Amino acid sequence: MSLQLSSSASGTRNTFDNELNFASFGGVGDGATNNSPALTSFNTAYAALTGRTRLTINPGDYAFTSIADWGASGGDRLTIAAPGVTLRNQIGFAVGGGINV
Repeated sequence: MSLQLSSSASGTRNTFDNELNFASFGGVGDGATNNSPALTSFNTAYAALTGRTRLTINPGDYAFTSIADWGASGGDRLTIAAPGVTLRNQIGFAVGGGINV
């Protein structure tokens, strides 16, 4: 999947208060590693942030063993930049918090 979930109603350029990378939380795009613990770590960190946050997921094949609920623990506004990414083995896809779609 190649996606960047974000929008700006006024047509202005997106700017972010926080720039995070999924690899910093243990995300591995090798197609085999369970990334559910990395997602839990990201959600915990994201819950403590305010302002607009962009999470970049490096190109790769990311496996999960639970519902991938991005931003589940709260936070303010989340944009996910994931060009060249495959999210697999999810038991669904959920969107929590204030994600921009």
